[in-house]
Amino acid sequence: MDFSKFKTPDWLMIGGGVGIFVFGFLKWVTVSFEGVDLGGGGNVFDFFWTGTIPWILLIASAVVTVLLIQGTLKQDQLPWPLVLLAATVLASLLLLIRLIFNPIEGSGGAFGGEIGRGIGMILSVISGLVATAGAFLNFQASGGDIKDLTDLANGTRLVIEVKNGINPDALADELYRLTKLEDSFAINNVALVEGQPSTLTLKQLLEVYLAHRLQVIRRRTAFLLGKARDRMHLVEGLLLAIVDIDDVIVIIRSSEDSTQARTRLMDAFELSEVQANYILDMQLRRLTKMSTIELESEREKLWLTIADLSDILESDERLREVTATELDEVARTHGTPRRTILLASGGGQVTAARATKGGASLEIADDPCWVMLSSTGLLARTDNDEPLPTSGPRATHDVIVSAVRATARGEFCALTNQGRLLRGQAVDVPSVPVTAAAPNLQGGSLAAELLPLQPGERILGLGTLGGQERDEGADDLLAVTHDRDVGVPVLGLERGQGVAGVAGSVGPFDLLGF
Repeated sequence: MDFSKFKTPDWLMIGGGVGIFVFGFLKWVTVSFEGVDLGGGGNVFDFFWTGTIPWILLIASAVVTVLLIQGTLKQDQLPWPLVLLAATVLASLLLLIRLIFNPIEGSGGAFGGEIGRGIGMILSVISGLVATAGAFLNFQASGGDIKDLTDLANGTRLVIEVKNGINPDALADELYRLTKLEDSFAINNVALVEGQPSTLTLKQLLEVYLAHRLQVIRRRTAFLLGKARDRMHLVEGLLLAIVDIDDVIVIIRSSEDSTQARTRLMDAFELSEVQANYILDMQLRRLTKMSTIELESEREKLWLTIADLSDILESDERLREVTATELDEVARTHGTPRRTILLASGGGQVTAARATKGGASLEIADDPCWVMLSSTGLLARTDNDEPLPTSGPRATHDVIVSAVRATARGEFCALTNQGRLLRGQAVDVPSVPVTAAAPNLQGGSLAAELLPLQPGERILGLGTLGGQERDEGADDLLAVTHDRDVGVPVLGLERGQGVAGVAGSVGPFDLLGF
């Protein structure tokens, strides 16, 4: 066995286990009578919950520690530092309960003796505390220091601080894999597709649902088109009858029955049977009150409706556009707010790392992007330079007060309320994905974490550096040359003065501070 692999926390845990193994067989109880020591007896096995159970837990923890160092047990099988810490803490608590609640002046039976703590009990408690200290140190050395930052404003929030050299993303992956922070389960998606049961993937489920929606909208449009054409047919018949309303009334009143009246109307005004029946079914007072202008206006609306519905049926692109619009409306009406923050990567909030040599970025494409500043001082960037959406719900205090186009490996500058110009690297800014709704900057980082702000200093606006093409869509608050030092005052402010706000591209100026 290579003892060089054993560290101080390991020796403490092993020592605690060996100690309680030995001390468990010593006297746990002392008996005296009128100040005379009568000896004592008992051992760890006389107390099951507060003796035997802690004895087993501490010895098992020592054995597991040795097996982990030898490599018999794999570190990735379980979160062993946390398991050992829990086991030793539980054992120590049970031993302390036995130590505290053991009777000091209890009755010793019929002779009235006194019962006290034995040396074995005291030394066993000390062994448990030693093992617990070793387990705690081992847990900290493994990269775990948990802080509970839960409050009413942010809800449940646990922060695990890792030591230097530990990869946070790898640690997060292990936590997801070994705990219930992230869980995966299989779903057997069996659905009836065209009357046949089929097992579908998520993509196939969406495709089937989309095909269903397309069919529903197509059938609904065909139904509405038929209704509009039927109404158009009736309106055209009414327009023909309204022109000679007096002759229509004479024909109806002079006919012996409705069959004769229908035939005479069809012959006199070249009406169809449907149009003639509709006129006969109307009350005469309604027929006489009809206005030609109103009927012609209704006919124009019907023509527009028929043309629109026909275009939907004839154009597959228009049909899909209507489907997408309706699905967006369903999402806005029945959708629930997102409870998590979307980031462009699966790691920490700062998604890009800079190289240690040369200042070049590691495997980060120099793609165009937007750098954005929120009203709460959060900085974030997008993965592309597509126009930023403005619709959809927003988080509280998540208004974008400034946005500028840059590149992923490029630079941007920021003007502060103290009149200083600061240079920033876009690669250091957290990347958030562009969705159908407005960007959520809650996944960004505070400007103070990325830029050297002084106490009480805040960012008012973002801009481009010299040598970059100006963009009409961006705020473009600043346009300075590379000759100018960044991080020094650029506005002549006297003591006690400050910049209250900024506005970009005002007249011949690139920046207006007030």
